[in-house]
Amino acid sequence: MFGRRKKLYISDTPQKRKRFRWLKITFISLGSIIILPVLFAFLFRQNLLNWAVEKAKNKAKKYHATLVVGSATISGIADVEITNLSLIPDDADTLLHIGKASSGLRVWKLITGNIMLSHLQLDQGFVNLVRYDSTRTNYSNFTQKKDSDEVEKNSKISLAQKGYKIIKNVLGQIPGKIEVGDFTISYTRGENKYYIKADGLRLDDELIKCNIDISTPSAYKEKIVSREKKVRKKTKHTKEIVESKVEKEISTTQIQRLKVEGFFDPDKMTGDVNIKSREFDMMYMPLAQEKMGLKLGAKELNLKLNEVAYDNGELVLKTFAEMKDIIVNHPRLANNDVKVSVGSGDIHLMVGENYITLDSSSTFKLNKINIHPYFRYQRSPVIDYDFKIATDRIGANDFFNSLPDGMFESLSGIDAEGFLTYRMDCHLCDTSPWNCSFNSDMQKENFRINRFGKAYLPMINGEFVYTAYDYGNPQKIIVGPDNPNYTNLEDISNYLKNAVLTTEDPAFFGHQGFIIESIRQSIAQNYVYKRFVRGGSTISMQLVKNIYLSRQKTLTRKMEEMLLVWMIENLGIVSKHRMFEVYMNIIEWGPGVYGIGEASRFYFEKSPLQLNLQEAIFMASIIPHPKWFASSFNDTTQMLKKHFKGYYTQISGLMVGRKLIEPEDTTGLEPNVVLRGPARNLLRKTVPISDSSELYDNPPLLMDDIRFRDH
Repeated sequence: MFGRRKKLYISDTPQKRKRFRWLKITFISLGSIIILPVLFAFLFRQNLLNWAVEKAKNKAKKYHATLVVGSATISGIADVEITNLSLIPDDADTLLHIGKASSGLRVWKLITGNIMLSHLQLDQGFVNLVRYDSTRTNYSNFTQKKDSDEVEKNSKISLAQKGYKIIKNVLGQIPGKIEVGDFTISYTRGENKYYIKADGLRLDDELIKCNIDISTPSAYKEKIVSREKKVRKKTKHTKEIVESKVEKEISTTQIQRLKVEGFFDPDKMTGDVNIKSREFDMMYMPLAQEKMGLKLGAKELNLKLNEVAYDNGELVLKTFAEMKDIIVNHPRLANNDVKVSVGSGDIHLMVGENYITLDSSSTFKLNKINIHPYFRYQRSPVIDYDFKIATDRIGANDFFNSLPDGMFESLSGIDAEGFLTYRMDCHLCDTSPWNCSFNSDMQKENFRINRFGKAYLPMINGEFVYTAYDYGNPQKIIVGPDNPNYTNLEDISNYLKNAVLTTEDPAFFGHQGFIIESIRQSIAQNYVYKRFVRGGSTISMQLVKNIYLSRQKTLTRKMEEMLLVWMIENLGIVSKHRMFEVYMNIIEWGPGVYGIGEASRFYFEKSPLQLNLQEAIFMASIIPHPKWFASSFNDTTQMLKKHFKGYYTQISGLMVGRKLIEPEDTTGLEPNVVLRGPARNLLRKTVPISDSSELYDNPPLLMDDIRFRDH
């Protein structure tokens, strides 16, 4: 026996017994930590619920509102039923009401005083947003701006952290099982009421179904413009157009009845939903049309949330959206509906501490055109922007056939071969916008046009009829020898040709339709002034716009203009010499005066070849505003106003610097222009030519006095 006991003590040493005792204590302690709070939460779950409700009521008071709860009871482990819950702002309409709601609570969250749901059944509820006037609403207490200290504090918070917190708070609060019978979100402004009503919402086993009604009252004023033409004198140069506007208010109510189906996983934060109209083929956004004048509709909309991840201080979002049979229109976009068969966006967004990046792996698809955008916004240490666009190599016919209907109508019916690729990149820094960079390039590979579309681009090479519009009235102009006013380029004064090139497009004979530097400066200037103040049109662009396109100032027309210019310049369809000659013969030089042949006689009773430098600089100055030429003259002397002294110095100096004229040509150059043609009769006061004289001083040159053409 003694020997056996001795053997036992050898295997069960004091160190092992001590270790076992500590493990036993540890497991008991951990079990107590886990079990006791659960047991406490179960035994006092009603008290915890009441505590959470009181906490919510106290929080509502901080926003000057009252939270009313008819009853809040808990049964089972964590099944809660709440009736007649209302959130009522002080002296305002009820903001939120829930008639009856039953749900399952997440017990662990109750311990911290937060109410989070595992499942939800909801019936007879609404959110009611009311705007009483320009300053007062029933929700302003909940959306007040934060004080400067808090704003500064939030500005230092990582953008990624802030974004991920918002997503988690929104998606993380969604229960895994939802059943909603009738819930409405409404917005009332004056007599107009807008609402979104969800009925039959079901989320179960990650499958989601819902019927949604969207109602929007559209009350807007339609301006009807009637034009009355009054002829002041018996000459085509003195027409006046008087417009009278009549406003007629039209009120309608638009209701969209939609069906939503798909799946959503709140825990993984992924989803895929499909939205269609329940009654009609098309679904529209009536609120966008009323608020922004934007008509936007589609037959089907697919939305996907593929990934939400937060790692190493960076938030990654991967989403996908697709619309089929799209219709879009806006006065600034196009005059007619723009139609796209399929449009989609595969978006890869990355957010860091101080930056937001749309990665180049993102793809936007326009029919068969694949576009890869890149955008990066950096907020510190300085605000910085990067923007790039790259398209996949695409067959020429696929490219033209993929252009949306309602856009590029001049190219309708075109047949081409070869391949096209487009690249563009732009960089701008907030602290040095004038040093921004811009590059754009359309690359062609074996590209050729077998058949032109509606716009027969080689038309410019021969005689054709150009239609100008004078206050909407068409003016037919023959461009060619059959027009007695038509002037060959060789028969135009070199002074005038060089003055026009200097003011309108100095690099015309050197560029291929576009001046990248002008576009770069336009981007910088528009950014500095926070509005569109300058464009970058070339003579090529002006010519294409006038001959082939409408006069409407829309984004569609501008894009069409740029594409036509690229084709003409890069395929050598029209020579530079011919383009400049046509340009000089079709632009408006005065009220109803088209072409340099008519213009030189209208102002000076000369042929274009006889114009001197003084007259040439004046003629170039009126191109941006030909109908207003009379405003350049002094009312009493009929001589050019004093600020033209600086203008003449500026333009002649540029011409000398570019070796377009000799320095001696500017000797004694003064803006002493004397009108001798019919234009003289349009000045406000007529005095004998012999009495027309004025001494010019030399005031500082103001940039506003130099009227270069901007579009």
